[in-house]
Amino acid sequence: MYASSGEQPHVLLIESDLCLRRLIAIGLQSQGIQVSEMTQISRALPLPEKRQPDLIVVDVDGGVHRNWNLLRTVQELPDLWQTPTIVLSWEQAESTPSALLAAPLAGQETPQPIYMTKPFDARLLHQAVGRILHEQEARKAAQEAQAEEILLAAYTHHSAPSLMPMLTAAGLLLVVIGLLLLQIALSAAGFLIVIVALLYWTLGGQKASPQIASV
Repeated sequence: MYASSGEQPHVLLIESDLCLRRLIAIGLQSQGIQVSEMTQISRALPLPEKRQPDLIVVDVDGGVHRNWNLLRTVQELPDLWQTPTIVLSWEQAESTPSALLAAPLAGQETPQPIYMTKPFDARLLHQAVGRILHEQEARKAAQEAQAEEILLAAYTHHSAPSLMPMLTAAGLLLVVIGLLLLQIALSAAGFLIVIVALLYWTLGGQKASPQIASV
């Protein structure tokens, strides 16, 4: 059974054959995986009203011919194109049209699909699904840890004690004392201290915010 340290993983299953779809779905659900079932997918059809899938399992066999448009649509949909995909087919992976192996968006890298030739061993499918989901979970955990580390560093930087408020207060005190005693030089010195402290306090804290790199 798939063991997750976080929320239940979500798999989107696209399979036109009812019997095979139910067998695959029941097998994955027995592993503790949430499964959304669809018979086909297109830009016109809405996705199931559930959270973003962690993995897509798509059967490209449609009757006698392969329906490679299913895989092409998955790779081009904005909500799915970065999602790992397992492709089920009677044909070998070498028969896949070369256009489907290219990234659909310029400058972006699409995860290469994993191909399983039918008939397949359900245990091998479960192992492949479990491996991909564990990799996804590890990647998310690493990204969250990096984000937490950056936020902690930023908090530590901004919350560090500063002498600028004390210097500003001291400068204001000198200005007041100089005005009361009619000491222009003392007031000017206090005013200069206030200006320098405020400038350093304001401009010294303006540093570029750290960016969280994608994992």
